[in-house]
Amino acid sequence: MNWQLKRLAKAANIDKRLTFHMSRFTFATTVCLTQGVPIESLSQMMGHLSIKTTQFYAGAPRMVA
Repeated sequence: MNWQLKRLAKAANIDKRLTFHMSRFTFATTVCLTQGVPIESLSQMMGHLSIKTTQFYAGAPRMVA
């Protein structure tokens, strides 16, 4: 997966390092922060077993009430 991102970046003249993990992080922060999707829904979409993992991706506080 990473090699495909690198190939696409090269074709688009993007000099930054791209990884699959970065794409997941971008998806999580974009969906959660700009579209107002509840973090519980985002957690299910990403297949996380723990909401704490999703909170990390979304930049939310790491404590769960």
